[in-house]
Amino acid sequence: MLERITFTNYFAREIALPVRVDFDADFRDMFAVRGTTRSRRGRAHDALIGEASVTFRYEGLDNVARQSVIAFSVKPDQVHSSYAEFRIVVPSRYRRILHLDGRSRRRDSVQ
Repeated sequence: MLERITFTNYFAREIALPVRVDFDADFRDMFAVRGTTRSRRGRAHDALIGEASVTFRYEGLDNVARQSVIAFSVKPDQVHSSYAEFRIVVPSRYRRILHLDGRSRRRDSVQ
């Protein structure tokens, strides 16, 4: 997932925008999303919070470790396991861009 959010300032003065981005990961497979009920699920781990990223981790019943990382092009003022807050300053007649990069990875065995 790649997301680009553009903030454009048409005013004659600089503006500061408070921005909050909410997110989550549940690691449900496509069959569960379509309504199939599973008797068991794997184990989700606490999110790892970095300066400009959040990593969600999950250990599946197949003993495969999976993770999804959301990385921000701008360091958030606050970052938590379910949201990030920014103060985006946009000069007069200018624009600022915030990129969100979401990637998934897997390891073949849990250690």
